[in-house]
Amino acid sequence: MAGKIHTVLGEIDSKDMGLTLPHEHLFFDLRGAARPKDFRVDREEVVKTVLPSLLGLKERGISTLFECSTGGIGRDHLILEALGRRSGVNIVAPTGLYKEPFMPNWVHNRTVDELADWMKEEIKKGIENTPVKAGFIKLAASDRGLTALEEKVLRAAARSSKETGAAIAQHTGGPRSGSILLQEMKVLREERFNLSKFIWVHAHSEPDVSVHVRAAEAGVNLEYDAIGGDQPDDFFISLIRQMVASGHEEHILLSQDAGGYNAAEPGGGKPRDACYIIDHFVARMQREGMKELIPLIMIENPRRIFELY
Repeated sequence: MAGKIHTVLGEIDSKDMGLTLPHEHLFFDLRGAARPKDFRVDREEVVKTVLPSLLGLKERGISTLFECSTGGIGRDHLILEALGRRSGVNIVAPTGLYKEPFMPNWVHNRTVDELADWMKEEIKKGIENTPVKAGFIKLAASDRGLTALEEKVLRAAARSSKETGAAIAQHTGGPRSGSILLQEMKVLREERFNLSKFIWVHAHSEPDVSVHVRAAEAGVNLEYDAIGGDQPDDFFISLIRQMVASGHEEHILLSQDAGGYNAAEPGGGKPRDACYIIDHFVARMQREGMKELIPLIMIENPRRIFELY
């Protein structure tokens, strides 16, 4: 029996997710404390700016997109609702928190269980007292490793996930990505958490592929999510080949981490091509003899990993 997925417009069966992008940004604001106190977002401007990219994805067969901007870096359920309604794409919003410098002050005073209850509330009842339910948990580790506060939030996420089935996608990047992942795995094991519901976001930033293999052996899902960015397609094709050769194709997720509307830039800035992965990378996979991997990696893996109980 299929599980369920919470989109910003309501619940769907996970079997209806179709082609899925598990890590994108439609609206984000990374200014943190530098954000002007009087800043107000023009939601209609954001929607009109981002909508053409979503319509392009829909035309190319993308059915579901996971928006990875948490509260504190731009999560706005009204923008996401409008984009979902006008585009026809299933948009999934997160609960969770970004790195410690971006966390609101109230997080410091909450216990692990209180934070877990907050996440469960956003998944089961709705975000910020609205009917829009979160569909997964998005977290982030600092580039030098988990801070004490980030560890507390991760423990809370593990407890929330165990009751809801929500996947935990944790930003773990930079030159120490692999060693930070080991910190995260230690915490999650202490919480008796099923690592098959954990996503190593930005796994491609770890240059030692043996670390990727060991993570997959432990059950971790690896997200190669900078396709169309600074690294050439050859780099990601090689990573996929090595993981397939080691028997871990069921642990791979592919996405772009492409920003939509950047609130810190006039007019939202200049986003990357949101359709690159379909127009170029998927076509490259087909030419490289990987056609049979596309439905597995872009449909079945996201469905299995993200479906709720």
